[in-house]
Amino acid sequence: MDLKSFVIELTGDGSPTLRLKNANSLYPDKKPESMHHSGGAAAETLYIYAEPFKNTLSVAHKLNKKDLSLGVVGLGLGYIELVILENLNANSAISADLTSFEKEQELVESFTSWIQSLKNETYDLICEKLGVSKRNALEKLKTLNWDIQGELTAQTQIKHPFNFVAYDAFSQMTDGPLWTDEFLDFFLTDLCASDCVFATYACTGLLKRALIRNNFVFIKRRGFNEKRDATLALRGDFTSHQHLFQNV
Repeated sequence: MDLKSFVIELTGDGSPTLRLKNANSLYPDKKPESMHHSGGAAAETLYIYAEPFKNTLSVAHKLNKKDLSLGVVGLGLGYIELVILENLNANSAISADLTSFEKEQELVESFTSWIQSLKNETYDLICEKLGVSKRNALEKLKTLNWDIQGELTAQTQIKHPFNFVAYDAFSQMTDGPLWTDEFLDFFLTDLCASDCVFATYACTGLLKRALIRNNFVFIKRRGFNEKRDATLALRGDFTSHQHLFQNV
């Protein structure tokens, strides 16, 4: 895989991640940011996003919700999309719409090219480390309404508000506008459904206040690897099963 803006690195569990080639102009002395924790890109994805999504599907069954709208902020290498597809494949009673946001067009083109050919060693390795059947996942993708949008902004519009969100944008250092009070209020109000599960690797006071301000129940999780904390938040009907999410 040859990308203009990123280099491929292997993380601690043997799974690949991408690192920006160029440092942020606002922080020239800092090393360009990586998409995942060095301890393991696959392991981090499974912990931060796959576990809450499994519980989302379980609670959706209990609530008799058969149609879900799912949003992933940051397609990247497609880690989150692949675990979503794998879990939907195991829960055929639930149908879903999936929207992915990615401002780097070369990442969109790389992932969609692999979908069409199934020939790319990097993506094959990702599936192996995630424990995902690439053929089953991509067969499931054919049954979904999957919308890949470009950059997420305050002007973004979607067809259906999200019932599950994987907020995997780069940190404030690289994607600062996505972590402001104003933008989070827009996202949580306009793009998230009244019944919603919100998961992210981040845990900041600003994010916690935004979630609470927008009627989410904030759940602080242990962070991945040596990170201190991560965030999970519930709104609407999902809060009645809060105890299930507190165990992930």
